[in-house]
Amino acid sequence: MLDTQVTASTLADAKRVARLARLDAADDAVDTWYRHIESYLEIEARRRASPHAAAAGALHEAAFSDGLAHINDPIADENRICREALVILRSSEHAATVQAIELPAVWFDRWETALDESDAAYKDVDAARSDKQSSVNAGRDAEAEWVELSCACGDTYRAERNDLDTARIQEGKALLAPSWTCLAN
Repeated sequence: MLDTQVTASTLADAKRVARLARLDAADDAVDTWYRHIESYLEIEARRRASPHAAAAGALHEAAFSDGLAHINDPIADENRICREALVILRSSEHAATVQAIELPAVWFDRWETALDESDAAYKDVDAARSDKQSSVNAGRDAEAEWVELSCACGDTYRAERNDLDTARIQEGKALLAPSWTCLAN
């Protein structure tokens, strides 16, 4: 039985590590596209001789008013902020600026794909945490129920023993034998 528990624990740890690695890779992709797009707009806004510098600056301010300040926020928060920026970047209001500064629109698609993967990986990790918490709580409930049942059985057994009713004592021993065997192992 212990071998089964150890194997199950090892498999659970491997799954946890895989989930976290997937989440980290997805977050890295989100961060990469966040940096690419924010930096591109900042560079275009700083150009001295560009007729589109002011528009690029306005777009940068609208989409990234805090620059890269959210890059290390919790994943769910960062993803929400990035999606808000993506809506602004894709809006018809800024389409002419995006085209004029030749900001690759395919970057928006790649960023959205990275955000989708990050959200999915985050939900997977969060669901695993919830499942683990449910299992832990179920185990706690089971333990409390086991203690209560064992005490009740022990009280009954002791009461029967005091009555010196041999048949009932044997029945109690037979009922408790599997439990005692498990406890002995």
